[in-house]
Amino acid sequence: MFPSTIILFILYIAFNDLRTHKITDKSNFALFLLLLFDANPLPLLHLLLAWLMLIAICLATQLGGGDFKLLTVLLVTQGKVLLSASYGVGIAIAASSTLFIVLLIRGNLDDSVPMGPAILVPFTFSYLAI
Repeated sequence: MFPSTIILFILYIAFNDLRTHKITDKSNFALFLLLLFDANPLPLLHLLLAWLMLIAICLATQLGGGDFKLLTVLLVTQGKVLLSASYGVGIAIAASSTLFIVLLIRGNLDDSVPMGPAILVPFTFSYLAI
């Protein structure tokens, strides 16, 4: 029952991001609380180093604030999942696919790109060990 609740909430965040291009603080906080019940945390030093790398990546790619907060929530609660090889491959494929699809549809990447689904889909597969 509990994984299905997380999956439903992840779907809500992903579809809301597709529709509005925003991930709200309330959604991030609710996901944080849900994921705390089954946390896979990193040691503090690893968490801090990973978070500093996340900041650098976000600055370099101009990732949105909601996406940064979402990744921070996932890193704090599910750091071991987020730093797994399966998540790394999954997010690379999902982010590239998202950018390619947006480029095909719009012809450019000038406007915001909803990256929530690209973050959450591979996370879901890695979290559930599918």
